[in-house]
Amino acid sequence: MVLEVRPDIFEWASKVSAIGFPVSGTLLLAAMAPWEFLPEESRLRLVKDISDHSIQSLDAKPLKDEILQPLFKGAEFTDYAERFRKEWLSDPASVFSDLGRFSSDDEAGMYTDFRENLRIAQRYFEIDDDDEAFAELYAELDAHIEELEAKASSPAGSAWSPPPSGGSDTSSAAADTIFYDVDD
Repeated sequence: MVLEVRPDIFEWASKVSAIGFPVSGTLLLAAMAPWEFLPEESRLRLVKDISDHSIQSLDAKPLKDEILQPLFKGAEFTDYAERFRKEWLSDPASVFSDLGRFSSDDEAGMYTDFRENLRIAQRYFEIDDDDEAFAELYAELDAHIEELEAKASSPAGSAWSPPPSGGSDTSSAAADTIFYDVDD
């Protein structure tokens, strides 16, 4: 009934991206797919976009997102999940060095997100929490995150500190030179 009243939804669905999309739009697309109201070329494009983005940017959320999963048919989701596993989980020791290809203004936050996405994937693929390779990877990530957070919380040389107090003349002279332009 909605599609009869709003046929423009088909045009919207043919152009929209499911990456970073609001939940309401994703719900609409996911509801359209199983009923085959979503044109097949649009559905295939969305599946490709979701899969490619997930694998390229280590975004494991589609593995647990029950709203997006109905967009996939048959073996499409299994194929996507195996591609993700091969790219990000086949060699945990190399993942940390692979993360260097990404950049962000919030590098600590980026590595924290990567760690969380790895945990999502690890749970999805039922990889034991005691897996030695993943334990080493998480230790390396945690140490790197702590180092980045420490650097961010104490920027070197950017904080002003008062000059050492010697005599009243020195202190007064220092204050005069610091605030010389305030009265101008």
